[in-house]
Amino acid sequence: MALALLFEAGSAARIGHSAPAPARVPAPAPYTPYPLLSSGAPRSGALAQVLSQVREARKQGPVRVVVLVHGFNTTEADARRQYRALAGGLRKVGESLKDRMVVVGLTWPSHPGEPMRWFPQALGYRLTRELGFKNAVRNPYLEQLPRARAAGRVGL
Repeated sequence: MALALLFEAGSAARIGHSAPAPARVPAPAPYTPYPLLSSGAPRSGALAQVLSQVREARKQGPVRVVVLVHGFNTTEADARRQYRALAGGLRKVGESLKDRMVVVGLTWPSHPGEPMRWFPQALGYRLTRELGFKNAVRNPYLEQLPRARAAGRVGL
C-alpha cells in the first residue's frame, strides 16, 4: 500500500482568472523515482532529478507534486510496480481535470527479507530476550524501525 502526499509547486491561479492552457509536450514517465538509502538520505542524484522534473513542469505554470510512499515490508520492485500503476491512474484523472502534476515515487529499504530468513532469527531473539539475553540474537524485522524513522525524518 502506498501513501500519497500532495502539495502544489507554484502559486495557484487567482480566483476569477483562468490559467493559460498548457502547451502540448510529450508524455513524461509515469513517475520520478526517489530512492532512499538505509540512512534515510536519498541516493546520489535522486533529489536533483526530482527538482529538475518539478522545475521543467513549472515552466508551463503551477503544477501539483504527488509523493507516493510505500509501507513496511515492501520490496523496491513491488513499490515500483505499484507506483507505475498508481501514477498512470493519477495522471489520467489529472488530465481529465486539466490538472498538471509531477508524481514522485519514494522508496526505502523496508523489506526485512523472506520470512524463512528472518522469522527464525526473530523467534530466537524473542526467546533469548525472555531469558534475559537482550542482544544475544539480532532481529532483522525490528532492525527496520530505524530505517523507517530515517526515511520519514531525513528522506521527506
